[in-house]
This record gives sequence, structure tokens and C-alpha cells, in this order.
Amino acid sequence: MKTYTILIPCYNEAPTIGVVLENLTRAYPHIEIIVVDNNSNDGSAEIIKNFPVTYLKEKLRGKGYAIKRGLGSILTDSVILHDADNEYDTLSIKTLTDSAVNQPGMILGVRPRSNLLFSSKLANAVIKLMLHLKYKQKINDCLTGMRIVPLAILKQCSSLGFELETEINKLCLKAQVPIIEVPISYTSRIIGKKIKFWDMFKLVRMAAI
Repeated sequence: MKTYTILIPCYNEAPTIGVVLENLTRAYPHIEIIVVDNNSNDGSAEIIKNFPVTYLKEKLRGKGYAIKRGLGSILTDSVILHDADNEYDTLSIKTLTDSAVNQPGMILGVRPRSNLLFSSKLANAVIKLMLHLKYKQKINDCLTGMRIVPLAILKQCSSLGFELETEINKLCLKAQVPIIEVPISYTSRIIGKKIKFWDMFKLVRMAAI
């Protein structure tokens, strides 16, 4: 039976991180949860510390920095990446783990396209096309924040920001790691989105190199 660690980067998510951790600890008491506070200044740290999870802090801001900080504390071969913004239905993690039974590789949680913001649809379309042209394989949701990734792949990542997901995809495609896509529940928020328009250039650069 596969074992997992849930890894959550968190930067200024005080309104949502408590709900996320409440749902996760209730639904998956058998899975270790590591939350990396990416130098929040809104009280997120105090909320995280109220839950039975491993709390880590990374002062250098950037999703990639936060993920790297958490990797040293992971003892399982597979990592469930999850966001702190409560956009992803935590119960969808079981959908991913069920799909991973007896299947090696990366499991992607594919968000309903109808629930994505236009900017997310555009970014996904661009990165999807670039990766397809380069590796001859289509990934329907290149930028999903809910996925199961082999620890060995995550340890190869050099990304410091939101280009992390694109690099993970590239590393799996290069290594011919099987990529399984399963639909999940997702509701995008409009206010409080951390990724900005200029991050698109970093995604494109990562896909191109």
C-alpha cells in the first residue's frame, strides 16, 4: 500500500488555511501533513500551529522556495501537493490516491475548465501547446495545484516561484514518468490570487528551456 505526505506551501492565507487544515486532518488522519509558512505576516502561522501538522517556515518568498523547504522532512516516496487557498476540494485527494493504486507516476487533478478564470485558461493553453510540441504528449491541466508527484522528481526541481508546476511536468515528460489525469472538484477565487500576469513569462520560459 502506498504512503503519502501532504505538502502545503502557505503565504498569507489566514482566511482559508484553517478551513483547509480542518478538512484535511479530519478526512486523512493517517497522512502526515507538512505546511510551509512562506514568511506570512497575516497570522497564518498562528492558525497553522493550532492543527496536528508539521509546521515549517521559509523566509525566502516563492512557491518553489516553500516546496524545497518541505522536502527535507518528507520520508515517503510520493508527495501530495495541495494549495492553502481552499480552491481545491480536499476530498478530491482520495480520488487521486485511488487512481494511484498499483500505478507508478504522477497523478494530476484536472480542474473543470468551466470553473477556471480566463487567465488560467490562457496560461494552461499556452503551456499545454508548448509541452506538446516539445514532448509529443498532451497534459490537459498543466498548472493544477493538486497532484501526486514522486519525491525523486520534486528533488530535481530548481524553480523558485509559480513556474514549479511547469517544471514538474517537464521533468516527468523527460523521464517518461507516466502521467495520469483524473477530474477533481475546484472553485476558483477571484480576490486574493497570488499568481500575477507577469508570472506567465516565467511559465513560458520554463516550458521553452
